[in-house]
Amino acid sequence: MFDIDNVVEGFVVVKFEAWHKGKVNPRTEGWTTVNNVREGDTRRLQLPHWAKDIEIDVAVDGVINTYNFEMLEDKVMKVERVVQIMVLHDEKPQKPKDMEIAMRVRCTEAESKSKHLCNINISHLYWA
Repeated sequence: MFDIDNVVEGFVVVKFEAWHKGKVNPRTEGWTTVNNVREGDTRRLQLPHWAKDIEIDVAVDGVINTYNFEMLEDKVMKVERVVQIMVLHDEKPQKPKDMEIAMRVRCTEAESKSKHLCNINISHLYWA
Protein backbone atom coordinates (compact mmCIF):
# COMPACT_ATOMS: atom_id res chain seq x y z
CA MET A 1 0.00 0.00 0.00
CA PHE A 2 1.34 3.42 -0.96
CA ASP A 3 0.24 6.94 -0.08
CA ILE A 4 1.52 9.30 -2.76
CA ASP A 5 1.46 13.07 -2.49
CA ASN A 6 0.79 15.88 -4.93
CA VAL A 7 -0.22 13.90 -8.01
CA VAL A 8 -0.47 16.57 -10.70
CA GLU A 9 -0.62 14.67 -14.01
CA GLY A 10 -2.46 11.61 -12.70
CA PHE A 11 0.16 9.21 -14.04
CA VAL A 12 1.19 6.31 -11.75
CA VAL A 13 3.53 3.48 -12.80
CA VAL A 14 4.88 0.52 -10.84
CA LYS A 15 8.21 -1.17 -11.63
CA PHE A 16 8.59 -4.75 -10.51
CA GLU A 17 10.43 -8.02 -10.91
CA ALA A 18 8.36 -11.09 -11.70
CA TRP A 19 11.03 -13.79 -12.03
CA HIS A 20 11.26 -14.69 -8.33
CA LYS A 21 9.04 -17.72 -8.79
CA GLY A 22 9.31 -20.12 -5.87
CA LYS A 23 11.35 -17.79 -3.65
CA VAL A 24 9.65 -16.80 -0.44
CA ASN A 25 9.92 -13.47 1.32
CA PRO A 26 11.14 -14.33 4.84
CA ARG A 27 8.51 -11.96 6.25
CA THR A 28 5.70 -14.05 4.73
CA GLU A 29 7.22 -17.53 5.02
CA GLY A 30 4.77 -19.92 6.57
CA TRP A 31 1.67 -17.93 5.62
CA THR A 32 -1.13 -20.23 4.50
CA THR A 33 -3.83 -17.62 3.74
CA VAL A 34 -4.03 -14.25 2.00
CA ASN A 35 -2.44 -11.66 4.33
CA ASN A 36 -1.94 -14.46 6.89
CA VAL A 37 -5.51 -13.86 8.06
CA ARG A 38 -6.65 -16.24 10.76
CA GLU A 39 -10.25 -16.99 11.64
CA GLY A 40 -11.69 -14.00 13.47
CA ASP A 41 -8.78 -11.76 12.39
CA THR A 42 -9.86 -8.32 11.14
CA ARG A 43 -6.59 -7.21 9.49
CA ARG A 44 -6.66 -6.10 5.84
CA LEU A 45 -4.14 -5.75 3.05
CA GLN A 46 -0.70 -6.92 1.89
CA LEU A 47 4.59 -13.29 -17.95
CA PRO A 48 6.59 -16.15 -18.98
CA HIS A 49 7.83 -16.21 -15.43
CA TRP A 50 4.33 -16.03 -14.04
CA ALA A 51 1.99 -18.82 -13.11
CA LYS A 52 -1.03 -18.97 -15.41
CA ASP A 53 -3.34 -18.58 -12.40
CA ILE A 54 -1.82 -15.31 -11.14
CA GLU A 55 -4.14 -12.43 -10.32
CA ILE A 56 -3.13 -8.93 -9.31
CA ASP A 57 -5.59 -6.64 -7.56
CA VAL A 58 -4.82 -2.94 -8.01
CA ALA A 59 -6.65 -0.37 -5.89
CA VAL A 60 -6.41 3.32 -6.80
CA ASP A 61 -8.17 5.51 -4.26
CA GLY A 62 -10.32 2.54 -3.23
CA VAL A 63 -11.37 1.52 -6.76
CA ILE A 64 -10.19 -2.07 -7.28
CA ASN A 65 -9.37 -3.68 -10.63
CA THR A 66 -8.32 -7.32 -10.86
CA TYR A 67 -6.01 -8.46 -13.66
CA ASN A 68 -5.58 -12.13 -14.59
CA PHE A 69 -2.69 -13.63 -16.58
CA GLU A 70 -4.13 -12.78 -20.00
CA MET A 71 -4.91 -9.20 -19.02
CA LEU A 72 -1.43 -8.77 -17.53
CA GLU A 73 0.17 -9.94 -20.77
CA ASP A 74 -1.43 -6.92 -22.45
CA LYS A 75 -0.90 -4.44 -19.60
CA VAL A 76 2.68 -5.18 -18.45
CA MET A 77 5.50 -3.67 -20.51
CA LYS A 78 8.96 -5.18 -20.64
CA VAL A 79 11.09 -2.06 -21.11
CA GLU A 80 14.50 -3.68 -20.50
CA ARG A 81 15.80 -7.21 -20.06
CA VAL A 82 14.83 -7.35 -16.38
CA VAL A 83 12.59 -4.29 -16.11
CA GLN A 84 8.82 -4.68 -16.19
CA ILE A 85 6.41 -1.81 -15.62
CA MET A 86 2.66 -1.43 -15.44
CA VAL A 87 0.64 1.76 -15.67
CA LEU A 88 -1.72 1.80 -12.69
CA HIS A 89 -3.43 5.13 -13.36
CA ASP A 90 -3.41 7.62 -16.24
CA GLU A 91 -6.10 10.22 -15.71
CA LYS A 92 -5.24 13.84 -14.94
CA PRO A 93 -7.13 15.23 -11.93
CA GLN A 94 -8.72 18.67 -12.07
CA LYS A 95 -6.32 19.81 -9.36
CA PRO A 96 -3.27 18.18 -7.68
CA LYS A 97 -4.26 15.56 -5.14
CA ASP A 98 -2.91 12.89 -2.82
CA MET A 99 -3.65 9.29 -3.81
CA GLU A 100 -3.66 5.86 -2.25
CA ILE A 101 -2.37 2.92 -4.30
CA ALA A 102 -2.51 -0.72 -3.19
CA MET A 103 -1.58 -3.99 -4.89
CA ARG A 104 -2.19 -7.61 -3.95
CA VAL A 105 -0.78 -10.59 -5.84
CA ARG A 106 -2.53 -13.95 -5.60
CA CYS A 107 -2.56 -17.44 -7.07
CA THR A 108 -5.99 -18.97 -7.62
CA GLU A 109 -4.86 -22.63 -7.62
CA ALA A 110 -3.70 -24.53 -4.52
CA GLU A 111 -0.62 -26.01 -6.25
CA SER A 112 0.69 -22.58 -7.30
CA LYS A 113 0.06 -21.24 -3.80
CA SER A 114 1.96 -24.08 -2.16
CA LYS A 115 4.92 -23.62 -4.55
CA HIS A 116 4.87 -19.80 -4.17
CA LEU A 117 4.65 -19.27 -7.93
CA CYS A 118 2.83 -15.92 -7.85
CA ASN A 119 5.52 -13.70 -6.36
CA ILE A 120 6.55 -10.27 -7.60
CA ASN A 121 8.98 -7.79 -6.07
CA ILE A 122 7.88 -4.17 -6.31
CA SER A 123 11.01 -2.05 -6.64
CA HIS A 124 9.67 1.42 -7.56
CA LEU A 125 6.49 3.44 -7.76
CA TYR A 126 6.60 6.52 -9.98
CA TRP A 127 4.05 9.29 -10.25
CA ALA A 128 3.65 12.68 -11.82
